[in-house]
Amino acid sequence: MEGVFIDPTTVFPVAKQLCDEYKAHKSTPQNPGQPQIANWSYRLDKVNFDGAIFVDINASGIAISVRDFEGFPIAALSRKGRRVGSAGEAELLAAQRALVFAGCA
Repeated sequence: MEGVFIDPTTVFPVAKQLCDEYKAHKSTPQNPGQPQIANWSYRLDKVNFDGAIFVDINASGIAISVRDFEGFPIAALSRKGRRVGSAGEAELLAAQRALVFAGCA
């Protein structure tokens, strides 16, 4: 949301509330009289990342978000870093950190 200020202290409580509501909804069986059949299915999580350069403060930054197969947030990270030479380098650092954050490296 560009141009909209969101108080950082409200982000975690709102995210926790949304996750709790989601878990409560998912834990309710669709048909309690029907036996559950164990079935494994492969589900993908999506990892998005971005890198940026902040010339005015002589720094760079990265942002990472992880969503499950239904689009619900699992985890997020943003971090200020040292100054880098180019936007490409900032993106590369973000990609590297995203792989580590997602447990792939």
